[in-house]
Amino acid sequence: MQRPQDQHLPLAPDDVDGRALVNLTNGTPAQARETAAWAAEHAVDYLDGGIMAIPPMIGHPGATLLYSGSRAVFDTHEKTLERLGVAAFLSDDPGTAPLYDIALLSAMYGLFGGALHALAMVRPGEGRATEFTSTLLLPWLQAMMASVPEFARQLDSGELGTRAANSNLAMQAAAYVNLLDASAAEGVDPLLVRPMGELLHRAVAAGHGDGDVPALATLLRARPPHRRRRPLNRPAAGGPKATRPPTVTRAPRVTRAAGPSVGPAGRPG
Repeated sequence: MQRPQDQHLPLAPDDVDGRALVNLTNGTPAQARETAAWAAEHAVDYLDGGIMAIPPMIGHPGATLLYSGSRAVFDTHEKTLERLGVAAFLSDDPGTAPLYDIALLSAMYGLFGGALHALAMVRPGEGRATEFTSTLLLPWLQAMMASVPEFARQLDSGELGTRAANSNLAMQAAAYVNLLDASAAEGVDPLLVRPMGELLHRAVAAGHGDGDVPALATLLRARPPHRRRRPLNRPAAGGPKATRPPTVTRAPRVTRAAGPSVGPAGRPG
């Protein structure tokens, strides 16, 4: 990522003196910290943010915006920021808001991916997908989501246990093969669900066969990082670099940055 003054937003020190920077564009924790470092070089307070809402929700209580970085900027402009939605300050580390933004989007896309695979399996048409969703899919997902707080508790405490309370990972890994085989037989590409099966088999091979689902998260954290791959829609090395220009505001007015975080159908996130 280039520093903000390198492209799109050429700013001289006099341009930012005495101003607050609030950046609500989508980005990575590393990009947020780099922008914060650039701001610090110019004695500018910097606040990074992530929008957890779709555009029609902005300005309504259903919208939540995550913030991290300068607590002083947040406290000074909190009332203004709350006009966009519920304002939640997470940390003095500017990378926290984009980290949580991406974590929440990861959960959303995982949920959407599983739901879309399920809908493809039931052969949509003649109202089948609609009835399946209302009578079976949503109640099932809601029931399963009730397990997530316990997953989080186990991961926080480190008390994963050696045996699953219900269906252990060895059983789930064996049964998951049927999910993939049935998908192929129905002409449904399993690309959205195949990685979970691979992770289940990794867990069994690593000795977690008697364990429960939270053990999978420990494998995700423990896996050695791959060589960094070039993100989609981002130019290769040597080409023009994408930038993440911040919002520049003159206190007490706080304005929106270059664009929203992007989610499905133009969703800011």
